[in-house]
Amino acid sequence: MSPMIPLRKPHIIENPSFPPQPALERDVIDPEGSRCQWRDASPSSIASNFLLRLSFAPAPYAASCGFGFSGYGQARAALRKIDALVREVAGWECGLGCDSVTPSYKHAFLHGEEAFIFSGGRMTSTSAEIQSLDDLVAPASGSPGKVTSTYANRILPTDLTISKFLNNLRERRYQIPTFQRDVVWEAENVKKLWDSLYKFYPLGSILVWRTDIQLHRHRAIGGVEIGSDEPLREFHYLLDGQQRTTALFTSIFGGAIAGRPGFNPQLCVDLTVGDSSDVDDVSYRQRFLFAQEILEDPELRERYAARKIVKLQDVLENYLGVESALEKLGYEFSHPARESLRRFMALFSNYRLSIIELNGIQVAEVCEIFARVNTGGKPLNIFDIVVAKTYRPAEPGKGLLPFYLREMFDAFRDSPQMSQSPYRNLSDLDYLQMLAVVVKFQFGNQCDVENITDRYLPQLRADHVEHVWERATYAFRETFHFLHHQLHLGGPGLVPYRYLYMVLAAYFYNIERPDYSLLRRYFWTVSFHQKDLLSGTSQMWAQARELIAASNAAATSPSIPSFSTLELDKADLRTSSYNSKSRFYRAVVGFFASQEPRDWAPPHERVLANTYYQATDQPNLHHVFPRAFVERDSFLHGKQLGNSLMNIAYLTQITNLDISDQNPVDYLKDYVGEAFNKVMESHLIGTDLARIASLDELPADALLNFVEARIDNIISELRGLGLTVNVTDSATPATVVTRPVEELA
Repeated sequence: MSPMIPLRKPHIIENPSFPPQPALERDVIDPEGSRCQWRDASPSSIASNFLLRLSFAPAPYAASCGFGFSGYGQARAALRKIDALVREVAGWECGLGCDSVTPSYKHAFLHGEEAFIFSGGRMTSTSAEIQSLDDLVAPASGSPGKVTSTYANRILPTDLTISKFLNNLRERRYQIPTFQRDVVWEAENVKKLWDSLYKFYPLGSILVWRTDIQLHRHRAIGGVEIGSDEPLREFHYLLDGQQRTTALFTSIFGGAIAGRPGFNPQLCVDLTVGDSSDVDDVSYRQRFLFAQEILEDPELRERYAARKIVKLQDVLENYLGVESALEKLGYEFSHPARESLRRFMALFSNYRLSIIELNGIQVAEVCEIFARVNTGGKPLNIFDIVVAKTYRPAEPGKGLLPFYLREMFDAFRDSPQMSQSPYRNLSDLDYLQMLAVVVKFQFGNQCDVENITDRYLPQLRADHVEHVWERATYAFRETFHFLHHQLHLGGPGLVPYRYLYMVLAAYFYNIERPDYSLLRRYFWTVSFHQKDLLSGTSQMWAQARELIAASNAAATSPSIPSFSTLELDKADLRTSSYNSKSRFYRAVVGFFASQEPRDWAPPHERVLANTYYQATDQPNLHHVFPRAFVERDSFLHGKQLGNSLMNIAYLTQITNLDISDQNPVDYLKDYVGEAFNKVMESHLIGTDLARIASLDELPADALLNFVEARIDNIISELRGLGLTVNVTDSATPATVVTRPVEELA
């Protein structure tokens, strides 16, 4: 990019076409006759040579209105690149604004010796007066005032009268995103709210997010329409204060309250109820009345007919009419009822609701802000944000159908193929991240979903989701089918890593003819490996690509180079704790479940055939050497192994209760029969228990030997799946101490 000609005096570029087209020269004359030139000012070159800081316009060189992006598409693209560049290189916090979103914000550019500030279609240059980045913070003598930090502009406190706030709602100037739901309307709380207003007590601030991002939003408050089909350049979303807003709005204008059919929420005020000096004043219960209360009380009906009780809506919209009616009834100006009426009118006109406007914040930040200001309500998660952001109403003129991601996922869960799946109720976040992965594999660099973290998930686009949806849902079903019917894992509680869902979804999305042998080897290698191989998204992306590449190689027996060997420490198996719910715990109990274990009692039914296992309980997990027995009888060697997962087996609840805490020598005799050893194989247990059942006394080394034999059986079964298992043992049976799996190195 050709350098700009530095000028000694501040100059103004009137209505610049910014950025100019590449190779375009534009000469502009400043008020004092100086000349400057722009050459080859493409967005990329600007992004490479300028740094941006969002700031208040330094008087006197900038007008009061903000720089508008309308008609400046290239400029906006350049600003975004600059924004990213500054974050990466300079470590500054900065943002983008426009005249409708951030009216008091300006953009400052620094290039060499010149600084440029956009303001109301005018670009001001301070030329040599700003010599360095430091001058933007502490300007040299005679230069414009200090440029403030972005953080000073993100939060703009303001206030509105009640009447103005309600009027804005009726004029549809505020929007309520659909993640604001489950409004709890309580008559007592509504009265208390109005009592606080009546006494001019402060209320919490109403948080408004000003943005140009369109979210799915509610169209009504209490059944009263506040939505609009008109296209908007800017949105004002209520992030906090929906309860108060609903209470205020329905108290004045009426509407419908969920769960209370036929109830009229309009509030009336008894003008004759006096004030009380008591701290625990409950006069608000008589002062503020709902229509139902008045209709059910003959005395209150008379007072309403006598205009001593009036609607708050009449006070707001017909104050003079109410005043005139009271005067005609003989009430003097100083009458308490008329004084009370004037007080309510002053309330509408003078009580100022605190409004905090958030400007320039990223979508992903909304979740954190919402969580911190809405501690008493339902937490907002990224799924809510994405659903609201991708929402699209039907546009018949453009041939577009409505798009509502929440309904799409609900329909998928309710489909016949998923209705009985134990993975049907996987979390919204799991489903969303699976979807984001397949979108990224489909569109690559054409989409902005660089990862599946909260920062990038809001970049999902409705048209991209529509494009992949049919194949994506197929991939989801195949993922769950593989887990449930190929690996025999009866639910999410047996899946060691949640990122396995994303890896498998990517695989089934991209591979027409899946290699289930490859997938089994991959799954158990990652699950049992002594290193944590799938705790981050970088590992997830790498493994998904490697799996897909291995299958596409069309080898007879494809392998995964990064996972060709399972490094397994016997000590990890030996000391894996029954009380842990870690990744390794899930790997072990999941591997036991994958063997389709059978009950020890005839007719030896499959224990997990009709059981949805959840990691939060152990409905069918039994200690082979009962824990109470191990703790009670001290003669056993390796007593610390009593709570090891190697001492756990799946049994039906009835069998588990029958065994109770008996000595294995005693209870095993009831189960040993012709099919017993075959049943034990389904538990990865050899002939050890049949041998114990034949004894009169339990050997002191029985538990220790049982655990070691079962470890060997697990390793043998893993190798039988085609895994190369490199076995080490960092501890010996004689010195082992059971510890939670999460503490394993």
